[in-house]
Amino acid sequence: MKELFSRFYYYELNGGSLFSKWFSESSHNLSRFFDDIRRICYDPLTFVIILIDEIESLSLSRISSLSSNEPSDMLRVVNTLLTEIDRLKSYSNILIITTSNLIEIIDKALIDRSDLILFIGPPSIKTIFNIYNACFNELIDKNLIYSNINFDKFNNKLWNLAKLSHGLSGRTLRKLPMVAFSHIQQNDQFIYSQQLLKAMHQQLIDQKNTNNYLQQFNY
Repeated sequence: MKELFSRFYYYELNGGSLFSKWFSESSHNLSRFFDDIRRICYDPLTFVIILIDEIESLSLSRISSLSSNEPSDMLRVVNTLLTEIDRLKSYSNILIITTSNLIEIIDKALIDRSDLILFIGPPSIKTIFNIYNACFNELIDKNLIYSNINFDKFNNKLWNLAKLSHGLSGRTLRKLPMVAFSHIQQNDQFIYSQQLLKAMHQQLIDQKNTNNYLQQFNY
């Protein structure tokens, strides 16, 4: 890659920052963004990467939008996005990456324009174990908790906790140790790893109970 290009640019596109209360202004904002991208891509020695997180906010299915009386400005945004992507086809120095947890509501025309669709499931148990272990090490390094359990016993308990956590998102997993820590922190009292393990187990139970409750309402 470095042999072909001398400059690299990375952009993150946030759908929320593009939307405006003024009619048709949202689609104009999107067009201006891609106008800037094309000016940069005009240089063949420049490579551009665009990440559009939660792409469904910009590409809600037009069929479902019409049936649910979505504002026409939303339809303009989807049409603009599709047009702008088509206009970038002549450039070989740009890569667009999108993410979504709701692929079923994305406009089919956008999916058809995708060269590669990858499903990334929830973290494996081993990955969860590594996430939790990194969180514990960070808390220990900052003297926020103290280790009071032997290495093998700790790893065994953490592995069991990881198995119970399977199915949760990476974002939830990363927050869980800190949420558990905040629940047991009291003034200057020492907190030990054994206490945090128990608190995390309780947080997991609460999280699963909340998820089960919300599923009753199809959230």
